[in-house]
Amino acid sequence: MSLFTDIQHRTRDDAGCAVWRFSCCNGHPAMRQGSKTVLVRRAIWQDLHGDIEPGKIVRMTCETTGCVHPDHIQLTTYQRLAKQLGSLGIMSGPVRSAKIAATKRAKYAKLTPDAVQEIRASEETGRAMAKKFNVDEKHISRIRLNRCWKQFSSPWAGLGAM
Repeated sequence: MSLFTDIQHRTRDDAGCAVWRFSCCNGHPAMRQGSKTVLVRRAIWQDLHGDIEPGKIVRMTCETTGCVHPDHIQLTTYQRLAKQLGSLGIMSGPVRSAKIAATKRAKYAKLTPDAVQEIRASEETGRAMAKKFNVDEKHISRIRLNRCWKQFSSPWAGLGAM
């Protein structure tokens, strides 16, 4: 007897999908097996097909949230999933995300690397520098303590040395 037949009483039929009616973990159907919480879809796949290789993920082929029907479960990779969803316009991928982040930094950053150098070299108070560059005093302090706008020109920069 497969695991799916054991958990059928925990699902409801929804147009051919077996929708999980109990607890979830990060939006995915989950249950307890012994002392561990396991994802139901992974448990069903392992019961029917054996172990899941490292780097593989279990996903649903239907669009029903909470579906755990074995016929709707597919083993894939994040890379293949990103290609499938990217072609649908759902998942844009890490390259596009990095470009968006860089554009936002360039658009919204108030300080330039030259301004940061000036802040670090200045003997003025944090309040005066904050007013001059129109930023918060805490930000000036964090720059001077090398907690933001970090310098990596020195091999000792990340070790707390100044």
